[in-house]
Amino acid sequence: MKKILLFSLAAALVVAMTMPAAAKTELKVSGEAYYRGFSLTNVGAAVDTSDAVTQAFMDMGMMVNMKFQVNPALAFSTRIEALQKKWGREEVDPQATTNALSGAAQPNTARVTVAKMEIALPWGWWRFGRYQAAPAYLWGTGRSKVGAPRTWDEQSEWMVGGERDRIIFARGAAYGQPSMGPWSIMLLYGKIFEGDSDATALGGVDSDYDLYWMKNTYKWKGGGIALITYLTRNYYSSDLATYELNEDKYKVEVNAGQKFGPMTVAANVTRFFGTRKTYALGTKTELNSQAIKAMEYSFAVEYKKGPVLTGFGYYHTDGQDTSNDLTVGCSAGSNFQPLYAAFGNYDGLLFNTRNLNLITAFLDYSLTSKIILHFAGGYITADEVAAGASKKLGWEVDGGLAYTIVKGLTLGLHVGYFMPQDGWEDMFGAKGNHTHIDGELRLVF
Repeated sequence: MKKILLFSLAAALVVAMTMPAAAKTELKVSGEAYYRGFSLTNVGAAVDTSDAVTQAFMDMGMMVNMKFQVNPALAFSTRIEALQKKWGREEVDPQATTNALSGAAQPNTARVTVAKMEIALPWGWWRFGRYQAAPAYLWGTGRSKVGAPRTWDEQSEWMVGGERDRIIFARGAAYGQPSMGPWSIMLLYGKIFEGDSDATALGGVDSDYDLYWMKNTYKWKGGGIALITYLTRNYYSSDLATYELNEDKYKVEVNAGQKFGPMTVAANVTRFFGTRKTYALGTKTELNSQAIKAMEYSFAVEYKKGPVLTGFGYYHTDGQDTSNDLTVGCSAGSNFQPLYAAFGNYDGLLFNTRNLNLITAFLDYSLTSKIILHFAGGYITADEVAAGASKKLGWEVDGGLAYTIVKGLTLGLHVGYFMPQDGWEDMFGAKGNHTHIDGELRLVF
């Protein structure tokens, strides 16, 4: 399989490089930068409201995308993320690489999250290099203009994307090319990790982690469906650890959506399953066996007409059900922040987590061509809890504002008020109302 892929890639390179070159390389640049200020009272709803402490700080970040179009069939794309930094708290940015001292937090080192070569040919296309794929999504739902995105984003080993070196081959065409039809397929083999070593200090390590992935998409007028399936195989052994690990993990995901005039209905269902087994080193004596199993699903309805965008949704991610089974790779993700306080990346205890059920509704109203008002509410329960504990985590109400200063520059204000219930105290040890306020200046180009 690998030899076939490499041979096909070499053939595609020859074809692309021998095509007539454009008059000059075309450069397309896009990106964004943000600057935010926060005021957070009773972070994590951790104490009684009367004893709440307010924290205030600022943060910033930037991302730049560049695409070099060498000729119609050949392009190189890259993405740089940098300057993720914050001031005013003795705590590190969630994605930073070093701990912060008092005052200004240490910034992230600039990260190249995408560096890929793209070869487009009549019979298909290649992407080669470091490639960050799009996250899971609800069909038809777009990026939030008021800082309240309702899109799943798996930040885990299950995500096809991340920052992995891989080769992708796709045959078919994107929607909008009738000569190829509305169907497309993508096939992928990826070497996620290989860590063989004979070093004495490591005791001799043999580690292989491979990914096999396929995505089928079929689109029609106003809607479509996508089926994603993949298998990851992980083998690890170490003389120091005195055991061998064999792990097979499978994922099946279905995304579907349809527009009905001003209304969009969308759903996502994802199932994870597999096994993880450990053996005594050099033998087939089984030491432990665990079943990998998890489910996540979501359903949303959105209605847009004139100045109004409104909708509601239900979102579920599994919790850990037994002590020996593994519930893995099943989190709402860092980009899923439909409510400002409960899912805030600095203060929300449900940020990038799992074990939740969420019912939420929102209303965005375009007061003028430059001003959008946002109102939202949600009720959250846990999927799995300890014996005798309550599943009721709490309620939240939100209000927001987005003001377009000039094209590409937006000023945002986001206010969230989270009211925990008994399950919050059972799970996290205390409860008290939590207030989230942030102001944002965001440049998109």
